[in-house]
Amino acid sequence: MSRLAIIAGTGELPRLIAQHSGRDVCVVWFAEHVPEWAQKCKVLAARFEAVGKLLEDLRQANCRDVVFA
Repeated sequence: MSRLAIIAGTGELPRLIAQHSGRDVCVVWFAEHVPEWAQKCKVLAARFEAVGKLLEDLRQANCRDVVFA
C-alpha cells in the first residue's frame, strides 16, 4: 500500500490525520523545525519554490495520495 502524504501546516489537524489515518504517512514540512509528533513519520523537507523536487520526492517515497492540512 502506498503512503499518505500530509502537506502539513501548523495546528492539530495534520497530527490528527497522521494518528488516525490507519496508514503509513509521510509528512511534508515547510518550516525549519519538525514538530515532535512528525518525527515518528517519514518527513520530507520542502520549499515552496521547488515544487518539482517535492513531487519527485513524493513519488520516490511511494506517496500516491496527498492531503493538505
